[in-house]
This record gives sequence, C-alpha cells and structure tokens, in this order.
Amino acid sequence: MWYNCLDNNKFLLTLYELVPELVDVQITKLAISDSGNRITIAFKMPIYPDFPPKKWKERDYNAVIMELDFFAISGLKISANTNYYTGKIQIKRAENQLVDIVISGNINAQFHAEAGLIQSVEGYILKGE
Repeated sequence: MWYNCLDNNKFLLTLYELVPELVDVQITKLAISDSGNRITIAFKMPIYPDFPPKKWKERDYNAVIMELDFFAISGLKISANTNYYTGKIQIKRAENQLVDIVISGNINAQFHAEAGLIQSVEGYILKGE
C-alpha cells in the first residue's frame, strides 16, 4: 500500500479500517523547494476516516487534508492543463529502493525520491458537505 512507502504513517493507520487509495483526490498544493531537493504534496483524502480523533468529532470536522514531503528528488516531470488540480496519486517503492510518485489527472507529475514522509494529517470543516 502507498502509505507503507512513507515514514510517520502510524497516525494515518489509526484513522481507517482500510486506508483508501488516492483516486480522484483534490490536490491543494504541489511545491518544489530546497533547490529542487524537496517536493511537498497536499491533498484532500478521498474518504473521511472510520475512526476520527475525539477532537475532530467535537469540532464537527468532515474532511481530512494530508501533506506529504519527499526528499532527494530526481527525474521530475510536471504538466497541467488547468489551475484546479485533481487526480490519482500513486506511491510505490521501486526495486532500486527509491520511492516512485506518479500523479495522473488534470495535472500530471512524476518523480523519484530517496525518502518520503507524512508531514501532517489534519481534520477540517469542508463547507457544502
């Protein structure tokens, strides 16, 4: 599963009975930093957790945003045809132990990273849900 390629995934595993695949997700951030050595991807999880924290229930959160960081980037390619990004995010470990990331949708991106981690998982209120 995609989350097994990432460090700091324990909290995510407590939220879901079965962590969803990242299909048709709204991508809210794709940032390149540290002279191209770091890529941050933030997106709305496709399904609200089965076991949200008590604090999220008390605040009536109905959505989750996740932020991932990848380090030591190589082979970066990006193209987009709109400014509202949605797509499928695939994350898997390659035979050479790099993490391969492929985003396909109305934004297309692919790159390799030596490491990836879950930077944050946060609940919020999505209006209109």
